[in-house]
Amino acid sequence: MPDPSAIALEGTATYAGDLATGVVFLLTVTRGDAHITDGSTVTLTVLASDTRHTQFLASHQAPAVLRLRFTRLRDGEPYATMPITGFVDDSMTSWQLESIREG
Repeated sequence: MPDPSAIALEGTATYAGDLATGVVFLLTVTRGDAHITDGSTVTLTVLASDTRHTQFLASHQAPAVLRLRFTRLRDGEPYATMPITGFVDDSMTSWQLESIREG
């Protein structure tokens, strides 16, 4: 049975823009799991202070395939974009990016 507190996604990332708190990438999921299905698009926010992940994503955009691992942060988020390095899913659960590598 999959771990409900962690998810692993595979996909391609493209730069989408800047926010006051960081950088936004769109992750097109090519291999998802029970939480995020194949073909979904995830809005991934990377905090401005997280230069390691920002630089990695900026230099590994589509067509590079990435493998990302996230851990559950909080349920019931008030907004679809939160000040975290990660994303908020359709059920308003936030997921924090733990690791990323080229796939």
